[in-house]
Amino acid sequence: MVFKLADAQATVALFVKDTAPFLAVGDDEKAIHFAIQQLNRDQPFNDVSDIPGDGTQDYRLPVAFVKGLSNVSTVESPTGKSPIRMKTRNDDWFLYEDPTFVTAQRQRLRFNQSSPSFSNILEALDVDEILWQSGNTIRYTFNGAPDLSGIAVNNVLFAESSTNSDNNGSYYISAVNNGSNYVEVTNDLRGDATLDEASDSPSTVNLRTVETIRIRFNSVHFISTTDSSLNTNTFNAVCYLATSLLLYSLSNFMNESVNRQINVDSVDYAIKGQNYRVSAKDFEDKYKVIVGLKGNIKPAQALVEADIKFMHGEDFIFHPTGQR
Repeated sequence: MVFKLADAQATVALFVKDTAPFLAVGDDEKAIHFAIQQLNRDQPFNDVSDIPGDGTQDYRLPVAFVKGLSNVSTVESPTGKSPIRMKTRNDDWFLYEDPTFVTAQRQRLRFNQSSPSFSNILEALDVDEILWQSGNTIRYTFNGAPDLSGIAVNNVLFAESSTNSDNNGSYYISAVNNGSNYVEVTNDLRGDATLDEASDSPSTVNLRTVETIRIRFNSVHFISTTDSSLNTNTFNAVCYLATSLLLYSLSNFMNESVNRQINVDSVDYAIKGQNYRVSAKDFEDKYKVIVGLKGNIKPAQALVEADIKFMHGEDFIFHPTGQR
């Protein structure tokens, strides 16, 4: 889940209000980043991703899977079957790191026995160009005018022999143009034109149907300067916690300033510090409610004293009988 930094900063500024001259420039951004880190510990973002089978037992995990914070909870393979084909961890699959891949892509999903299958529709197509379009959309244009009429969206392109390794792999097809000899795919590893391959790319491509692997995993929330894909509850949680951190900081500053207060100073630092602390606690409790931690709520209790005068003269429950 992506949070746009400017949106979070504007919301936090609205909550805090009284910032100058006690908060330094950049304090709000630091508080927001810390709040994001805490949210990832308290309430990770649940995500789901489909991985196209390629006939092997070893698969790269999605880019959104973050080592140390993410974990795969379920694996369905192949998808769309009845009954549902859920795989059991350790018995059917496990996670490991492959040191031959770059650091960010070392995380792998490996099946113990099964190998999700595929069936080629078109084989060994000669790629002319690999060009970035926008976002994660990449266009593969072919030489020789192949007949793409049998190719459909959500079929899979399997590329190999590319000059740039991030253009190799299995990717779901998002668009097909038979007249212009190209298909477009979604490649999470690509986000710009850096890895484009024009003028007779060395790549060869198979277009295929596949058995899909569907995994559910914990992803992370993060801050971006440009992207904004907001979920109201989690966005509010980040802003509440960041606001709480800044208000606690202001409270501490005011308490330290009590010792420096002079008679002509019109600011009552002690009262202002208390007010900031109360407000900080309120925003902290709002954060806890959203992430399921609740607040510091005292448990319900009741105390009943049974002062019954027993005929046989025994002691009361809570204090002894008086002496006669």
